[in-house]
Amino acid sequence: MTSWKEDTEEDQELLDRLRAGDRTAFEAIYQRYHARLYTLAMRYLKNRADTEDALQQLFVKLWTAREALFITRNL
Repeated sequence: MTSWKEDTEEDQELLDRLRAGDRTAFEAIYQRYHARLYTLAMRYLKNRADTEDALQQLFVKLWTAREALFITRNL
């Protein structure tokens, strides 16, 4: 199991690579966070289709706005 600090450092590396247009970094972020975000969104939206649409919009926005991302905390 990795520590919070190691996860944060890895996330920062992924964000840096994402900003540079690295698709494998995007895929790693997707794999790391999709399930957690899905669970969280389902609690609020209570509808599978709406949750899937919301996550799709989120990840599309993450990719399209990647060069302008400014995240001061963790992903």
